[in-house]
Amino acid sequence: FGRIESTYVGIGLALRVFLFLQTRIRNYFEDSGEFVTPLNS
Repeated sequence: FGRIESTYVGIGLALRVFLFLQTRIRNYFEDSGEFVTPLNS
């Protein structure tokens, strides 16, 4: 029971972080105007 609850919490946090990073990366690309991967910047 506890393991399932913690798994759902982890999935929820991962989804929120993923969506947050996705919007930040998209905004960064739109602002810079150049398609440069965040790893190289």
